[in-house]
Amino acid sequence: MEFCGKCGGIMSVQNNRSACAACGAKTSKKIKVQASETVEKRNQIAVINEDASTTYPEVDMTCKKCKHKK
Repeated sequence: MEFCGKCGGIMSVQNNRSACAACGAKTSKKIKVQASETVEKRNQIAVINEDASTTYPEVDMTCKKCKHKK
């Protein structure tokens, strides 16, 4: 990041040259822009195979034969 020699503002890149956004001063040297980003590795998400396990909903009822609830 460069700063303007006249006003101290931040120099922005325009057509491979830097120019001040505040006062409009320009530099004569060519600017090479380079950006980098670091990405963190995320934890894996467990996927359940729905075909392998069959879970049915529970109902609050009493069995007529054994009197068991649910």
